[in-house]
Amino acid sequence: MTTSNAAVPPDGGPGVAALPSGCAARLVKRGAGGVYRRVGRVAGVYRPRGSVRFSPLVVWAVLAGVVGFVLANNPADRNPDLLGGCGWYAMFGTNGPTCGGTRMVWYLLHGDVVNAARMHLVALIGTPFALYMLVQWSAEWLFGLRLPALRLRWWVYVAYGIVFVVYGAVLRNLPGFEWFHIDYMQPGIGL
Repeated sequence: MTTSNAAVPPDGGPGVAALPSGCAARLVKRGAGGVYRRVGRVAGVYRPRGSVRFSPLVVWAVLAGVVGFVLANNPADRNPDLLGGCGWYAMFGTNGPTCGGTRMVWYLLHGDVVNAARMHLVALIGTPFALYMLVQWSAEWLFGLRLPALRLRWWVYVAYGIVFVVYGAVLRNLPGFEWFHIDYMQPGIGL
């Protein structure tokens, strides 16, 4: 809801752009000359009230926990992980859609982009987009800062999900894709 004081004319005044509905900013008359200025938050920035505003911190905490777990338990070695083996590999004997994800994170955190791509190329491609969306959401909800939004059409997300599953469960297991196949995985060893 747009708020204003009584000194602001109904049309917003000469040379003043209209404020979008839901904006927390207001126009305040400055001086006797009829000059108006915006006071308050940036127009169009959604910043919820109360504790829900800190939801991005929960996601950052979970992400930090995952990174800490991956760093503490090297998924690229042959030692069994705390979480056990890959369920998909144990059931089907092939690489699944998420197989290699923790190893990709391990190699990416250590700066080895080539091996990270080998572990899970499609997840590696999606990582910067996901991180940017998390930063953009955090900046807006926590600090009221407007970063350019990542505007992708709905079919891009659907296509990415399909490619993620087909690449992970089918293509990596076919002849000719040996470079992407995680052949040293054994049941009980881990992802």
